[in-house]
Amino acid sequence: MTLLYLNGIIFDRIIDHATLDKKINYRKVLKQKGNVMYRILIIDDDKTITRLLKNALSTEGYEIYTANSIEEINTCDFLGIDLVLLDVIMPNNGIEICRMIRNDIKIPILFISAQTDEENIIKCITAGGDDFISKPFSIRELRARVKMHIRRDERYLKKKKCILVNGQSLELLEYKVIMNDRSLFLTKKEYHIIKLLSDNPDRVFSPEEIYEYVYPTSTETQIRSVAEYIYQIRKKFKAFGLDPIFTVWGGGYSWKKCSSRV
Repeated sequence: MTLLYLNGIIFDRIIDHATLDKKINYRKVLKQKGNVMYRILIIDDDKTITRLLKNALSTEGYEIYTANSIEEINTCDFLGIDLVLLDVIMPNNGIEICRMIRNDIKIPILFISAQTDEENIIKCITAGGDDFISKPFSIRELRARVKMHIRRDERYLKKKKCILVNGQSLELLEYKVIMNDRSLFLTKKEYHIIKLLSDNPDRVFSPEEIYEYVYPTSTETQIRSVAEYIYQIRKKFKAFGLDPIFTVWGGGYSWKKCSSRV
């Protein structure tokens, strides 16, 4: 699991709008994924706190990334991260950061704050936080809470779905497809399109139907974005030598259980 936010299959770009103690090359992160422990992102404008948290969790075998500020929120920046420790009081309010990313980011987000009044805790939880750790905190409690959330998230991810492509069974997890221990990372919209089509392999879906499924609420996004998502899905599956989506003459898409190899 990893502590930055998700989007796309592999990102070469390096986060540049956050002040990180080490720059993250996403291609390297994803290639090493099977050989490292879980990755945690710490976001706190107090460098003393980030150093303390980093030292406390590094000794447990986690790979730690830190940011002292985030000037612009981009969910792509959380690709490969398994858990986030987020301070509340920063130039960019931690509660607002959580609220902006929560719908797209499914990893555990743990708030850390010295403001321990009930109202502040409720704001953190209702914004989408999974837990609240009060400052000052016990290192043993911090480690235990982090471990608890990672273990809980593991159990959730084990609820996997199998999809059939070219007669082969692939594991479809949220935002990831696995085949022969190789992983393809998906965006939220790509995941939902794959799930819709693979759950109904004998049905042809029009671009309009897929659009309404992917965007259930009003949006300025145009319907032609569906074709771009289909293109990106095909491009990613090509890494497995598969072409899982059939384009129907006249407009529409269906899932190929016995997909052709490419």
